[in-house]
Amino acid sequence: MPKARGQIRKSLVVALVLIIGCLGGIVPVFAEDLGVLKEEKVRAYFVGYDGNDLVFQILNDAAFDIKIRGLSFHGQILYRPLEKSVVIHPVSQMNPAKEVKFRSPNDFVWSQNHMKKFRLAYVRLDSNERLFADIYPKEEPAVK
Repeated sequence: MPKARGQIRKSLVVALVLIIGCLGGIVPVFAEDLGVLKEEKVRAYFVGYDGNDLVFQILNDAAFDIKIRGLSFHGQILYRPLEKSVVIHPVSQMNPAKEVKFRSPNDFVWSQNHMKKFRLAYVRLDSNERLFADIYPKEEPAVK
């Protein structure tokens, strides 16, 4: 009988995790004990320059589509993407990280300090919730 209770408890935990994940916009990531939740996020990696344009690789590791608004400094968007509407779907084998370009002033030089001051501004398409992501040095993002 104790094993049956354990199975029922484990099933209830899994069901609860899935419900919370759907309602809260978080993806359940199960550890071996089936109880760990991890909030997935969007990450931006500075790749380099293309002429005067800043090039970033955006990895959407969330459970929802996002639209890129721009690069923000203290909550104010200073640089917008070159493309008018940049929508990024959750990352997968068929949908890897996306490269996005932002116009920068002629005399602007990106440095490691900018990664601490600037953030990627984006919105969730399903709710228009405004969010921000940290910017990191170039890295080869893993694909699920």
